[in-house]
Amino acid sequence: MHKQYIAGFIDGEGHVGIIKMKPQEKYREKSVRYIPKITIVNTNKRILEIIQNKLGGSLCERKQEKPHHKKTYSLQIYGNSLKRALPFLSKYLIIKKKQTECLKEMIKTQRHTARGNPYTQKELQQKEMIYKKCIELNHLGM
Repeated sequence: MHKQYIAGFIDGEGHVGIIKMKPQEKYREKSVRYIPKITIVNTNKRILEIIQNKLGGSLCERKQEKPHHKKTYSLQIYGNSLKRALPFLSKYLIIKKKQTECLKEMIKTQRHTARGNPYTQKELQQKEMIYKKCIELNHLGM
């Protein structure tokens, strides 16, 4: 499968964004987490398996919202799989190219944070700014 086809599929069927997760006390987290990720939802499991084979990520069946709806599957690309995929995706994406730039920016801000070494206020402000920029791009449909 060509990289251009995958990028086109993501442009049409995918979501390129950043998830904001509140600190979880059970893990003694001290600050919010921002997770850059690409999600593709489709009723054709085979096409998602092919894309997963090329990009990595996690594929799962989604819960049917209504009994008469077709089964849908979700491919989520994040972490190291996303880091490997972004260079070529951002080259070929058209509609969601600016969102991939936000994901790249967010990845640059990431560092390992031990429980006693949370992000600084300045780092969190930078992450929040990137997060909001990505949300705005998605709302504008760009």
